[in-house]
Amino acid sequence: MKLSESLEHLQRQLARSWQSAEHSGDESRLTYNEYEYLRAVDTLDGNTLSASPDDHADGHHVSEVASEMRVRKASASAMVQKLERRGFVHRVPCRYDARAQHIMLTDEGRALLAKAHAVYTRTAARMKKLLEPEQYRALERALAKVAKL
Repeated sequence: MKLSESLEHLQRQLARSWQSAEHSGDESRLTYNEYEYLRAVDTLDGNTLSASPDDHADGHHVSEVASEMRVRKASASAMVQKLERRGFVHRVPCRYDARAQHIMLTDEGRALLAKAHAVYTRTAARMKKLLEPEQYRALERALAKVAKL
């Protein structure tokens, strides 16, 4: 099977897992786009992907979220407003710039993010069972490299 076909199959499996496992019609249902934004805020906080948090322990500006997501500030602002209405993030005044606000995850947003992220954790565990240890480590290295595209 070609890599492109394998990627299609993997995407299909991830999409099915996403739709069924974590989001079976409840009010806190997240779209994948919402998940990405929550993940970006969490990453900026240094809680998952960043090696160390920066000096903004009280959240991040919308412009930083936009940069992390690689979208326009207006797009990020609209999504942050939506997430705020749903109770997944909140804004706090910036202590350095009275005109600015910082974006922070709420406890509900953090819990929902963890629940949604479990889709990927379970998929990784299934892959680990299918592969030899060295194959799994090679896959991790290869995916880490190409994920930066």
